[in-house]
Amino acid sequence: MKGFVALFCILLLTSAYSAILPANCDHLNSWKKSECENILADESLSNEQKEDLYLNLLSEQGTLPDYTFIWNWNSSLNFSEAPANVQQHSSGIIKNAWLKIIAIDRSFFDLDSNQWYAEPSGRVLVASNFEIVLPKEPAGNDCKTERSYKLLANNLSVFLNGSKIGSQKVSSYSAGKAKHLNFSAELFIKAKLIEKHFRKQSHCAQFCNEVCTIYCWTSCDYYKTTERTDSLKLSDEFRAKAYFFDFNLASAVELRNGVSEARYMIESTMPVNEFTVSFGKNSFSFSEENFDIASTLKPCGVLFVVRRRAFGKSAHGLIDLNSNLSSKRKLIKLGFAKASSCKMKLYSAFEEFDLSDRCLIEAKPAELSLSLNSDSFSEDDYVLATAVLTSNGKPLANKEIVFFNGRQRIKALTDENGIAKTEFLSSDSGGFIRAEFDSFEYIRTAKAKHFLVYSQKSWKTAFDGSVFVSLYFATLFAAKKALGGLL
Repeated sequence: MKGFVALFCILLLTSAYSAILPANCDHLNSWKKSECENILADESLSNEQKEDLYLNLLSEQGTLPDYTFIWNWNSSLNFSEAPANVQQHSSGIIKNAWLKIIAIDRSFFDLDSNQWYAEPSGRVLVASNFEIVLPKEPAGNDCKTERSYKLLANNLSVFLNGSKIGSQKVSSYSAGKAKHLNFSAELFIKAKLIEKHFRKQSHCAQFCNEVCTIYCWTSCDYYKTTERTDSLKLSDEFRAKAYFFDFNLASAVELRNGVSEARYMIESTMPVNEFTVSFGKNSFSFSEENFDIASTLKPCGVLFVVRRRAFGKSAHGLIDLNSNLSSKRKLIKLGFAKASSCKMKLYSAFEEFDLSDRCLIEAKPAELSLSLNSDSFSEDDYVLATAVLTSNGKPLANKEIVFFNGRQRIKALTDENGIAKTEFLSSDSGGFIRAEFDSFEYIRTAKAKHFLVYSQKSWKTAFDGSVFVSLYFATLFAAKKALGGLL
């Protein structure tokens, strides 16, 4: 999480009651207890603001969401009563039964796509409850009914993609390479009601003592026992996408006496939580998403992580050399003073990758030569430019060479011998040609040639004879201007 955590309540609390805030701060020690008491006592803060501050007090916020804190919080909640908006069901003596998949460990809800994401392996938390309520009034014509029950089944089953993964409130799972995580839970309850029925019975008896007297009375006597079986089956579902973060990183550094250049290219299957690189006290970072904590299912106060796409970039003490971070393949170019050490980290939604060992990989050397088939050309001649690309004397094949001449920009790939060629009309060239090799992992290099373009074919070379001095310098000046004064 970058900066502070904003508590984003999916289900708004409509009263002053807070499922997050404690009644007191006795569970905390030292300065945290004091801060907690200040938060609870501050009447200028709303409930949401207090919850935000309290959660920040319990869990230090960093680049990665604190999934461990959230899981421990949720798994310690008391689910004796049904959370808000969870439907309850009854059948016979089985009353107020409910079932809910509460949370998936190491998961987040994407606010932009309204989609849950979770790691392909983890834990799922399920909560349920019910009551057995026996009738209090006598049944039917009974004068008295004695009731008892026997619980025959209280079976919880948890499934992932149709396969059973557990029968407890916490179940572990591993989905392999499955792209979709379809969790489901079933609760089967079965109870037997046993009723002893008592009915009113009339009794008469004759007692004789000199005179016989008949006495009659009514009593509530045992009549019979009946049994009835009630059952209920509940189910719940939770759907998420499996989160797979794969990335490729290429790096190359050109170390120079003045300002060195570092280049990093990143491709990833999911947005980058954060990328950071630092040279001593100087640093650069960018991110494509933000994570916050959200609360739902009052009065229980279940916490979960929400994500929103948000781009951010910062550079301190480094020169951003026109980095391109808007495409899927992100190219970072930084200028820095020569450094002996470097640290680099990449963060996904769930993991930190230390890439410091790839931070100062030096760019490979490259040598480029450029030649023309002549030094001078008439206006109707075609110029053949040949570039040869090598690295440490070995040809570089299948590399792109860009030729610049006049207004033209021509691309050509080198062959197995490191040779790339292009042909163009001399009158379209402006009297110069430049070849450039700019590859990520190699040191950039370029070569240029200028030549004379004349109107009479009997004149042979660009550099022979004083007759053509004025034409030569005019052409040379144009070439210098076009090449930025590099010639």
